[in-house]
Amino acid sequence: MSRILISLLVLAFLLGSVTNLLDLARHEMVLGLEAQYFQEELAATDQKIAHLESELGEIDLARTSFEDHYRRANDSILAEAVMPFIDANQDLNAIFGLVVRELRSGLEFAYNDTLAGSDGLGSFHPASVCKLFIAAAYCKLDLEGRLSLDSLLSTPYGPISVRRLISYMLSHSNNNYFNLLYHHLTPEGLHAELREMGIEQTVVLTSMAPAEEVPPLYDGPIKSTPRDAAIILDRICNGYFEDHTDLLVDAMVANVYVSRIPRAVAGRALVAHKTGTTFSFNNSAGITAVNDAGFVYLEGNPFMIVMLMTADGPLDLDGAEEAERSLVGSVFNLHQKRAEGVDAYLKSETTMIGLQTALNEHHEDGRALREQLTSIVAEQERLKASVQQGFVRLLFAVLALMGLMSLSLDKSWTPASGRT
Repeated sequence: MSRILISLLVLAFLLGSVTNLLDLARHEMVLGLEAQYFQEELAATDQKIAHLESELGEIDLARTSFEDHYRRANDSILAEAVMPFIDANQDLNAIFGLVVRELRSGLEFAYNDTLAGSDGLGSFHPASVCKLFIAAAYCKLDLEGRLSLDSLLSTPYGPISVRRLISYMLSHSNNNYFNLLYHHLTPEGLHAELREMGIEQTVVLTSMAPAEEVPPLYDGPIKSTPRDAAIILDRICNGYFEDHTDLLVDAMVANVYVSRIPRAVAGRALVAHKTGTTFSFNNSAGITAVNDAGFVYLEGNPFMIVMLMTADGPLDLDGAEEAERSLVGSVFNLHQKRAEGVDAYLKSETTMIGLQTALNEHHEDGRALREQLTSIVAEQERLKASVQQGFVRLLFAVLALMGLMSLSLDKSWTPASGRT
């Protein structure tokens, strides 16, 4: 009786093991289907990622080509328009610095833009371009509430507002008005404001001459770089001076000296600029700085340009201005041709942002799919181990049952009696 009970228990265990194995097998099959699904989804996601990366690569290549073209074209213009004049005046240690920037794309070409001497200060004489610096300093002070542009300064012509002094100083390059503003602010005050605006290579330690009504009080060096002038223009362009932006731009548009940038543009676009021309540092006769800096509001592709030319001895003014006009004319034509390209360049930037966002999302989806697939594979491995263990238990159960059945048969069998 006990053998029968044990046999039944073994049989029940056997049936339970078979049922468990079948459940495990079904679960493993379901996991296999899930793994296949996630593998297909992962493959599709990887394909989308590859497609997006390919699109981004093509757009990036086109953008890089557009950017390189800007630099190469401006470099070629510089080499053809100005450098022959500079090379011809090497005995005067003539140097030229340039910054050109597309205002919409932000692309820039620069040459000698931070050229400095051993003291770290700029190698260029900004001449009247430095009037932009003092105008910017006063606008900054007004915005910070430290003075008012509507305050009156005592002048030989009677009380005049700082606002009017700035406007006329920029539009007519009036040295007397510069000296009034400069003497009132002092060199230390001017430099403190310039440094706060990120202008590091400029010093103005001299008054402007000739200025009969407001004679010079300072007689030191004046040094700068195209980059420092470009910083002022950049701040004007980007609204740093807030409500005073119009004051500065309107005065620059009204500039009465038009022999450089405006003459080269020849009425094809509005120009806001500040010229600068000076004699040598030791006040000997001769032109030693021929500069211009400003905006050309070309429709579709406005640009900023800073040109500083400095020499130790007298330059041929006509030759210097002709070289600079040649450069500006070619730069204008370049920007005119690139107007449609700038539209496409800016659109491509928006497209790239969208594609990059989609790419990031697909990468995140891919990571999630891989994590799920890894979890499923781990579960499959666990089930395989469980199935193997189940088969072992089942095998032992079968062997046990067979042993019991064999034993039962041995005990119940009796040999038949023979007859004689």
